[in-house]
Amino acid sequence: MTIEPRPPLHLASIETTRSVDEYAAIAHLAPSVAELRLEAASIVTQLAGRTVWMVSSTDRGGGVAEMLPPFVSLLRGLGVMAEWVVIGSSEPGFFELTKRIHNLIHGIGAPELSEVDRELYELVNRQNAESLRRLVRPGDILVVHDPQPLPIAGLLRDQLPLVTAWRCHIGLDAENAATRAAWRFLEPYLDAYDGAVFSAPEYIPERL
Repeated sequence: MTIEPRPPLHLASIETTRSVDEYAAIAHLAPSVAELRLEAASIVTQLAGRTVWMVSSTDRGGGVAEMLPPFVSLLRGLGVMAEWVVIGSSEPGFFELTKRIHNLIHGIGAPELSEVDRELYELVNRQNAESLRRLVRPGDILVVHDPQPLPIAGLLRDQLPLVTAWRCHIGLDAENAATRAAWRFLEPYLDAYDGAVFSAPEYIPERL
């Protein structure tokens, strides 16, 4: 199956979602909202003048694309400057490659990733990093979601100081040749992050 090219890096639109006040008006959520606001009050001042950038590979379809609009909306409602950007490329082979990496992390597929694959992976991420560089400022927070844009943090940190986190939503609670191949391929890009967040402890690779 051929995966269509996607437009260059762009700001994703945040569809109207519930506000913090609307969540607080729901009885069983009110205590959690109060706790969230209390914790946020001590953090928001530290983020003054900074933007939290969410970076993902698509703004439609899939769990990340469904999760980020309400998440970014909540951050804004708590007083945090937050934006969501989506990477793109005119190279359909890039998204075919990242789909293969996705499947390998889930333990599926032939564990073969070549230097040609790496060159394409780094080329597209370099192009997107150059576009994002025009938007971010020193001290901003970069939260990169899943493997597709993983190299971006290292490319940007070579140019300006950032706080970086990698949010990995996928994984497998076992190891095989496919998962090992995927993590070997991704390993060079992990050190650019101050921290990583995984959906389950079993998903954390040995390298981390």
